[in-house]
Amino acid sequence: MALTKKRLAALVGAAVMATTATLGIASPAQAAYDAKYCNINGLGWECTTIDIPPHSSQHWVKVTFDAKERGCGVKWKVYDTGNGVLVGSGDSGSEATISKTIYGLYGRYKAYFVRTGGFPCGGEGAIRNFT
Repeated sequence: MALTKKRLAALVGAAVMATTATLGIASPAQAAYDAKYCNINGLGWECTTIDIPPHSSQHWVKVTFDAKERGCGVKWKVYDTGNGVLVGSGDSGSEATISKTIYGLYGRYKAYFVRTGGFPCGGEGAIRNFT
């Protein structure tokens, strides 16, 4: 029986799938840890992250914002992207950083940040499902 390119490709594909199943390697769609970021720079006032699922077994997301300077406050909101429900919000006041954890989550969530300080305030916002 001749080994054609098509047959060889099928054998290699089967071997990779068997190895993945044996080793328990997760595909990107099954990744347990995820983080999405957005930035407020220059003249910008707001940013929104891409959505992520919560922690796979503890059902929480952590929201963080690190401002470039002290006094560069930010207001933040976290939404369920499936139904639009606001699940958490807050205001950093004049603090340069925030770190808040929201529990009891089962959908997909995105974070929205809007700065409350003047120019040239800015920084990086994030939503993550790992510590």
